[in-house]
Amino acid sequence: MIGKTWHHSLLSTTAIGISLVAAYSVINSDAGNRPATDFVFPSKIPLPSWEYVGKQTIDVSPIEEAPDVIQSANRYRYRDNATQLNIDMYYLTDTRGQIEHLLQKARISPDLKTQQIKQQDNNYYSIFSDRNYTYLSSCLNPTGESTVTQKQFSENLYKRSLNLKLLSDWLLGKASIRDRRCLWVTISTPNDSSSFLEPTDILEQTWQDWHQWWRPRFPSL
Repeated sequence: MIGKTWHHSLLSTTAIGISLVAAYSVINSDAGNRPATDFVFPSKIPLPSWEYVGKQTIDVSPIEEAPDVIQSANRYRYRDNATQLNIDMYYLTDTRGQIEHLLQKARISPDLKTQQIKQQDNNYYSIFSDRNYTYLSSCLNPTGESTVTQKQFSENLYKRSLNLKLLSDWLLGKASIRDRRCLWVTISTPNDSSSFLEPTDILEQTWQDWHQWWRPRFPSL
């Protein structure tokens, strides 16, 4: 009986502690923040069935505006016979995770419109298109999951704050409870591709491989 009472008290105390930390972090946006270190993108990232062409730095100066802070960005280029594929990677250290807003700021296309948001398990991505290209865009969170909207990003952030190990690491100064970082990914391919696959199919297959590669490699603080 005593053992059960002690166990129940421990769980209750832990739950209260987590709730207080989570509530305080919501009230105070700076609570639990740990400055993010610089991150250098890999020079080359393997992609199954695609030939790597090269990468180039993306100028982020036109889109470094509050509330989203973009530290660095690179474009990776691939091809498969005559089919071209571009993957733009942005490292955001302070974001609300609103993909549509980010796309507007990046001025990727003046005619860009949202077609649909798709879900795979707890992961989301969005499909866009214009006259010449079809795009897939998503925000890879520190948890390894991906989101598209601000609501999804905030919910993921809140769930992460309830993690016991994260709470412990935060108390030791090793983690940030309100980790508003994101690897924003936008994959694009021409609509006039010679591939037998539809552009959307190409992008979704690529996204699965790209997401799996990055999940265990999200930048550390």
